[in-house]
Amino acid sequence: MSEERARTDMDLRSDAELRADWAALNFLLPSVSSDPEGRDGSAWWVPLMTTLGLLILAPVAYGFAGLSVMATDSCGPDDCSAQLTHTLDAIFVALPVGWLVSLGSLIACWALPWKPRNQTRRRWAATLAVAPQLLVILMVLTLPQG
Repeated sequence: MSEERARTDMDLRSDAELRADWAALNFLLPSVSSDPEGRDGSAWWVPLMTTLGLLILAPVAYGFAGLSVMATDSCGPDDCSAQLTHTLDAIFVALPVGWLVSLGSLIACWALPWKPRNQTRRRWAATLAVAPQLLVILMVLTLPQG
């Protein structure tokens, strides 16, 4: 009789009840996967946010770069400082190269297998996809005087 009293509530619960409680816990902790294949159910979040961020940042970067040429209006294209012309050259090199880097990183971000072990790689690819656009915007906002 004392052995039966020593049993806890956990011992008396059925297997189905334990599985249901485990599923509820997995909902609260998304890093723990109950998928038998080990797939990460929240892996789509990072590529989606990166795609939406690029849909906003890329036009802004290209618009700022297009407007950055107006920095030469006060000095003319031939009489501007070397710092300004070098910065403008860097901006217009960073645009196509950055576009290729962003596109490749975004494709890699979506194409990585949806396993928890690729979560860090996916985050790095997302960061690398957004970085060139932010770099162009930063370079335009910090143009030197003409």
